[in-house]
Amino acid sequence: MRATRRFFLALGLVSVLGGCSQAYMLPDVDLTQADLPESAAIPEDAFFVKKPHPDVKSVQFVVLLANSSEDPVGYENLIRESLTRIGFARVLSRNEYTKFLISSGLYKDVSSTFDPISLYRVAESVGPFLVMTFDLHHGGNAVWHNRVQIYDPTMSELLLKFEYDRLNWMSLNYEFVYPAVNEVRDWYTLPVSGSAEGGLVEPESL
Repeated sequence: MRATRRFFLALGLVSVLGGCSQAYMLPDVDLTQADLPESAAIPEDAFFVKKPHPDVKSVQFVVLLANSSEDPVGYENLIRESLTRIGFARVLSRNEYTKFLISSGLYKDVSSTFDPISLYRVAESVGPFLVMTFDLHHGGNAVWHNRVQIYDPTMSELLLKFEYDRLNWMSLNYEFVYPAVNEVRDWYTLPVSGSAEGGLVEPESL
């Protein structure tokens, strides 16, 4: 009995120190009505900017740049589905956006796929869209780094950015992914008046 108990204790410790390998799963929640369940809120000092879009319903599509050191495909799929549930009708991956530029002929107007000037030129042609970055990376032992930002090419501004490091004890979903999705959901419903100031973004920030 003691040997078995020691085995499971050691297994749990390895799981924590190794970053808790697990699948990304999206609960059956209507994100137009409620948040995802979470066990750890985003620290207040993690926010750099939080400013509403002047007309978020006019956004034509979202370009999603999602990456995780744990199951990157599953992570991107979860974030994509979450954004769709929040209210964004069309979400493109990096590759899908590149193919869109080629098929539409807009590639002739851009010098680099994601530099601010090229993004602005695309927005002039197709209308408002957003570039959303979701990064979740293992920083060693039980530490994970979480970064989310929303960039508006039309205004050349970051409208939302938060970034922080924290220990992951049990679940990447409940401690990092779901809080991030909930924050984007909250941003989506921000009133236009009385918002915090945004700021111009440098090319390397995307």
